[in-house]
Amino acid sequence: MYPHTVTVWHITGETDRKAVWSRQLLPMVRFEETRGSIRRMNGDTTEDNFELFVPYDTDISKGDRVLFGDVTDLTPPTSALTVEKVEMFRIGNKTSLVEASGGKVR
Repeated sequence: MYPHTVTVWHITGETDRKAVWSRQLLPMVRFEETRGSIRRMNGDTTEDNFELFVPYDTDISKGDRVLFGDVTDLTPPTSALTVEKVEMFRIGNKTSLVEASGGKVR
């Protein structure tokens, strides 16, 4: 049910007008990615979207970057997808599921 591993980069601040990132590996998650294109009058654009399901508490938040697999880069590559929405589901006072979604439009 949760067979995937993803790499998440959290933005932790800024130094000399450059983002500072911390990298986190999330094992035992479900990552669903869709790739597509949109036809427009002024040309086609590609659109990549994802949904991430984490069955435990994690600090993923809007603006973080995500890629499938164990990526060793210290900063997110240009192919990384941006987290746009995060929802936490709780049973009692314990987080039982975190759902994140987002994508990239080029």
